[in-house]
Amino acid sequence: MTWLILGLTLLAVVWGWRHPRWLIPFVLIAQPLEISRTWFPHVAFLEKLGAFVGVIDLARIFALALIVYALYYWLRGKSAGSEAWDSPYLQAVAPGGLGVRLKQNPLLLWPLAYILFGLLSFIWSVDRLHTLTAVARLGILWLLGLAVYRLLKGNRDFWPVAGTLAAVATVLAALGVYQLFSKHYFWLGEVYQGLGRFNATFVDPNIYARFLILGSLATLAWLLFTESRSGQIAGYAALLLQVLALLGTGSRTGWLAFAVAFVALLVLVPRRSLLVLLGAGVLLGVFMLYKNPEVMSRIWDLKRGFWAASTERAYLLKAGWDMFVHHPLLGVGLGGFQEMMLTKYAKLIQNGVSLSHTALMTTASELGIIGLGITGVFFVFLFDYLWQARRLYKISVSQSERAGYALLTFFAVLAVTVIFLSAQGEGRFWEDPLLWVLLGYLGALNHVGGVS
Repeated sequence: MTWLILGLTLLAVVWGWRHPRWLIPFVLIAQPLEISRTWFPHVAFLEKLGAFVGVIDLARIFALALIVYALYYWLRGKSAGSEAWDSPYLQAVAPGGLGVRLKQNPLLLWPLAYILFGLLSFIWSVDRLHTLTAVARLGILWLLGLAVYRLLKGNRDFWPVAGTLAAVATVLAALGVYQLFSKHYFWLGEVYQGLGRFNATFVDPNIYARFLILGSLATLAWLLFTESRSGQIAGYAALLLQVLALLGTGSRTGWLAFAVAFVALLVLVPRRSLLVLLGAGVLLGVFMLYKNPEVMSRIWDLKRGFWAASTERAYLLKAGWDMFVHHPLLGVGLGGFQEMMLTKYAKLIQNGVSLSHTALMTTASELGIIGLGITGVFFVFLFDYLWQARRLYKISVSQSERAGYALLTFFAVLAVTVIFLSAQGEGRFWEDPLLWVLLGYLGALNHVGGVS
């Protein structure tokens, strides 16, 4: 059965290549379906390169399909010279190729610098095999961001991308709300049922919470833009489901990230409707505490101290800080954190957890001050996009195309910020495919909309 499902998925990939407008939505639809790793066969020999390297899931398949599509038409375009293409998608990736002026696209330039420095760390890495594996994985994700940039730069379909994210988050939120009221948990539900948490199609409720936040930000961007009555009704209904499900995930880092993003959006777009939504969110929070008291217990856990509520993060941070102190400039090498935990810091391990749960500490321990510096410069350029979009929004007519570009930039920059904040609780930042989709999206918005 697993091989049959794989074959059907590959047929869907071929269909996507023939209808490329669907390739980016396919990636967004597949991303949250982590449950799909149970649908496909594992490639056992690849498991030797690291945990989950041999895992096949829909997200990986469709991301690779998008990259292959872009690479194929780049190579074909290079060989065909000035050959004309009928499709705007082909025009985007063929003439001029995949090459971009990276100085004009810093949100791809600085992550590339991070990856290249990670490759250089092979020289001093404590785990050279995992360094190469990490570089290969990040390199593929970088190509995903580049492919998204090139395609969107050519066809300018920006709202459908945000709309797809909002729609998928709404469907997944409905699954979460169903679990909230029915107490019927599915797929890994036995892991979280005692805590009153649910995870829909994800392995981890924290990642589920992250996706719901990204969908809610896309929904908010739409609500701030549309004047359609039916569009507003659909948007508010979707937002209600998304926030209810988010509150039920029990993700403390997710709640914090959403609060930060919402307040930032309120500062950027000071509208009365957002204040009303803030009040409604507080009321929903009170309702959730009444309906699901287990959620309240997770908040009270923090009264015992952050580390008492999260013992594994305490020793992981302690070990990561020690790695950084002893290798401050260069770190222990990309992908070397777990090897150090399993060897030098093995006595600290509890509950078998040896992977870093804090993205910033991962960078500090593995790539040192230089890695942190590259990450810092990346965020300087990211937030510059935000301030430039704010200027654009102020001088734009409401509901104009330029106002739409500004709102979508707010959504995408805040979404990247949410990924970073939540990654301090579960560790996945540069490794998150959605991050790279958003970076390609922002690059295309900047090129087409003149956001920065």
